[in-house]
Amino acid sequence: MNNYGISENNPIKLKSLDSVVVILNNIVTDSGFYILYHLKDYFIKQESIIVVIEVFSGIEEYYLLYFDITNDCDVWKAPSGFLFFRSWIECKGGDFYHDQDYFLRHVETRENTREYFELRTWRVLTSHLMHNYGVLYKDDYFPVTVYNEYWDYDFGLID
Repeated sequence: MNNYGISENNPIKLKSLDSVVVILNNIVTDSGFYILYHLKDYFIKQESIIVVIEVFSGIEEYYLLYFDITNDCDVWKAPSGFLFFRSWIECKGGDFYHDQDYFLRHVETRENTREYFELRTWRVLTSHLMHNYGVLYKDDYFPVTVYNEYWDYDFGLID
């Protein structure tokens, strides 16, 4: 399970693209940083549709996450290197408890995160991400375009 979700040979098992968004909006890196994401690609592998999502974290690291969206039910498990940031997952159908024994508790990590961001010299991001944000289309200028949309959305410039 060391490569769960970060290898096309061990994708996260979900039943729809909506479930992919739910997972992406409820995880952080295992260091506690929020993410930006966009649809990188998708492909057919045997009888499965594999969706590839490119992720950019608040510490300026890129990841590729793989999702098999042809399953009968959702497996609420965070990909390797990521955590759910609370004990439940929020989605339209209601809140679900995931199978992860541990999760990020914001209260315990917020000061360390703030100190890290105050000491950091940013190359791409100029501000701390306060939540996850992404798009389900390919963005050739990722993460800059998605970050600008995130910033506009947070300050009410986009309806």
